[in-house]
Amino acid sequence: MRRTCLLLSLALLLVLPLAAEAADMRATSSTQFLWFNDSLSGQDDEMFAEYLKMSITKLNQENTITIHGYGRGTYSLADDAAESDEELLGRLYYFYLDYRDVVQNVDLVAGRHFVNLPAGSALIDGATVNIRNIGPIGLRLLGGRNVLFSGDRNEIGGSDDSFMGAGISTDVIKLTHIEAAYARKTDDSDVARETVGITITTYLPKRIAVYGEAKYDLLSETTSELLAGIKFSPLERLTLTGEYYQSYPTFDATSIYSVFAVNQYQESLIKAEYALTEDYKLFMSYAAEDFDDGEDANRYEAGIAARPIADLALNVSYDRRNGYGGELSGIRFNGRYSVTSKTAVSAGIDWDDFRRETFEDETVKKYWVGGTHRFNETISLMVRAEDNVNVKYDQQYQGVATVNAEF
Repeated sequence: MRRTCLLLSLALLLVLPLAAEAADMRATSSTQFLWFNDSLSGQDDEMFAEYLKMSITKLNQENTITIHGYGRGTYSLADDAAESDEELLGRLYYFYLDYRDVVQNVDLVAGRHFVNLPAGSALIDGATVNIRNIGPIGLRLLGGRNVLFSGDRNEIGGSDDSFMGAGISTDVIKLTHIEAAYARKTDDSDVARETVGITITTYLPKRIAVYGEAKYDLLSETTSELLAGIKFSPLERLTLTGEYYQSYPTFDATSIYSVFAVNQYQESLIKAEYALTEDYKLFMSYAAEDFDDGEDANRYEAGIAARPIADLALNVSYDRRNGYGGELSGIRFNGRYSVTSKTAVSAGIDWDDFRRETFEDETVKKYWVGGTHRFNETISLMVRAEDNVNVKYDQQYQGVATVNAEF
């Protein structure tokens, strides 16, 4: 909490002078009251939470500088939270300056921000430099402190936890984007992960898209992830997707889990989506799962999204899985009805039946209701309550009431 408060204080010191002269500052506040059962303590808990998202634009004449921020604070009413000095917690998700064209074709992002490369992703306190149009290529350079969170608790990690990387991309081939990258992560100054990766997307005639991704872990000398897919529309209302996915779990070299033996996972997927009309859409999919050592499973899913009348939207889906680990059958049903232009109600039922090979069988049910109301252009209310029934609880109520304000 101390680190978060310090970051928020520094952020305010930077923002307030700028905001005084800024042409445009926007913010969204989400104030929540939550009640739920803490799965760790087994006790009922109540909590207040405040989420705040802000952006400042038009900070210079060219409007190339923007500031973005998003964070939350929570106050728990549980007795054990007060005893452990964790009743007040904070988290800063991002706060960064985005400066386009610092110099020609060079963009800068500085502060706490999320970075994503084909070789890995992280939330960092640092900087990203994006260099465009170096001939036919683009270059990204990034690095900073690796920001880690522990569950619902405060931020953890120190200055010796870092993430750095570089990516090079090109669109020189018509309708094709290729990016290759390198990423390196340290844990307490020790190299924890070193990865190279590549992504390729190309668009072919007749509405065909082909894409692929690959990651290679340099420390374990293993292809940790591989994806190849094709998506095309043979008919105007029909979209077909085929994918092959392969994963070999790798862990940080500094983790004790890195010494355990793991199996490779493979999945082959086909999916079809068909629009009967603008108001009725069908989808279905099949996946063959291979867990190595002769263990496999089959997964099926089908559903429909319907709008029988203008103000009513319904969604129904069924999924079934059989094979390694046991059998699963599940049904999802939910709907939303717009009572007026400002008020809507929604409800849903989830039902899952588990038949496991080695653990206890169980049937899990979730019932939920919710509603939204917009008072005016800037203030709205959202409420949701649900009841979970499973092998552990005959009834487990939880819910949230939220007031959103835009200013």
